[in-house]
Amino acid sequence: MACTLGGHAVDEDSQKPRKKRCRCGAGHLTSRRFEVFQSIVDGLRAREIAEALYITVDTVNTHIRAIYHLAEVNSREDLLKVGLAQGLLHVTPDSSLKTTGKACIWPRSHWPRPSF
Repeated sequence: MACTLGGHAVDEDSQKPRKKRCRCGAGHLTSRRFEVFQSIVDGLRAREIAEALYITVDTVNTHIRAIYHLAEVNSREDLLKVGLAQGLLHVTPDSSLKTTGKACIWPRSHWPRPSF
């Protein structure tokens, strides 16, 4: 099941929103973390993201760490690779990256592995 921004998972027993995981099993980005993710894709640094979203740099860094944790990556470059591989990003005709609107990131440890 593909999840998009705004599709929050619900715990079936208590009808309370679950944190971090969607029904599809992937990590779901909140709307604010999706904005931070889009800003990373656009090449903005933490201070620029903070200014654009009217939040502190510490808050931006907290969101970035949470996004990295969901994707199981340690760098922006790896995050962009994950985004491309999972269909969260696409390359435009002018060779820039744009988000597709999908807000679920599968951790690297859950990716299908080739069998040899």
